Amino acid sequence: MYKYAPGFVSKNDVQNTPFIGFIADKIETLWLDRSCKNSRSQISEALKKRQQEFINKEVLTPLMVFPEGTTTTGAHILKFKKGAFDSLQSTKSIIFKSSPNFVGEGIMPTELQLVMDFSRLYNVFTFYELPNFIPTEKMYENYKKLNPQSNITDKAEIYAEVVRDIWVEIGNYKKSDMGFRDYTIYANLVKNKKNVSFS
Repeated sequence: MYKYAPGFVSKNDVQNTPFIGFIADKIETLWLDRSCKNSRSQISEALKKRQQEFINKEVLTPLMVFPEGTTTTGAHILKFKKGAFDSLQSTKSIIFKSSPNFVGEGIMPTELQLVMDFSRLYNVFTFYELPNFIPTEKMYENYKKLNPQSNITDKAEIYAEVVRDIWVEIGNYKKSDMGFRDYTIYANLVKNKKNVSFS
């Protein structure tokens, strides 16, 4: 945030959070209503438009997207949403890991998350800033050769998978194909102390 001052995509609950919601509006956050299917397609179009405007230098600030659409305990990388990759434009990855790991935003209300975060004596974050990544036809061809069992044919999905594989390797994460809904079910089972595995 300090280095690039980006806008970001966030669930619309954050818009009503005191102080944070105000700042988010000022940096041109795109708001996502997870309960509305039309909101998703509108956000997808807004993402493409914003990426193109930034590349054309029509806007000065980039847009920060959390491609998993949520946070996890920090040990896994969930399947990426293809929205950030749909325009097939260049992206820049900044991976950050927290210590200690925690169940984050998206699983609990924002206010409770803030209380939990600020009740710790300190939080340590490690950042990995990667170079700009530009998708190429060779990348799509190589993905298909290296993953013959994959049924992914959409270029944006392949792009997302390639970037996710890079994150897994650099961040030393485990890969999980769970989605947001699966993850919330998992988090509720953990909260209720059920014996589950996360894969």
